[in-house]
Amino acid sequence: MALYWVMQATLFGSAYIFWRAAFSQPGGSGVGWIFFAYLAMGMLGAILTLAPNAVYATHAVAPLLWGLSPLSDQQLGGLVMWMPAGLPFAVWGGMLARRAWRHMGDAV
Repeated sequence: MALYWVMQATLFGSAYIFWRAAFSQPGGSGVGWIFFAYLAMGMLGAILTLAPNAVYATHAVAPLLWGLSPLSDQQLGGLVMWMPAGLPFAVWGGMLARRAWRHMGDAV
């Protein structure tokens, strides 16, 4: 259980560092980072959603408590990663794109 929480802390820490770095780039140039990060997350979500078999053996039992098969649990998680989780990327990417657009206008 302690290892699980260490994993969660490292995921949160790396996300914090990523978003801080993306928003601290001059003139909104961090928008490219957000685009590539969403590509990676979206691709993983698509792989998990479309996989014919459950990928993670460690999650073979927990979904049964919720009435889901391991594959349907994986597909649901992948679908959430693939579609609605992209909304914050779109919003924050739009914010940085707007900042970059303004910066380009100020430079001219």
